[in-house]
Amino acid sequence: MRAGHEVSPEVEAETRKCNIRHYKRFRHLISKGKKINAAKVAVASEMVRDMWAIGLMVYNENLLT
Repeated sequence: MRAGHEVSPEVEAETRKCNIRHYKRFRHLISKGKKINAAKVAVASEMVRDMWAIGLMVYNENLLT
């Protein structure tokens, strides 16, 4: 993160968990014979939802401070 843009350990833990889940999901889809671009789109749609949720977490943290 850039200086001045720190987030709580809870947000960092959630982002790490999401990153691992996306990696595993992509590998699983590829191993089951899904085409690479289809797997990328599937994982990207999940990433957008997770980005939204993490953004809300950060926003709510900033409201409390």
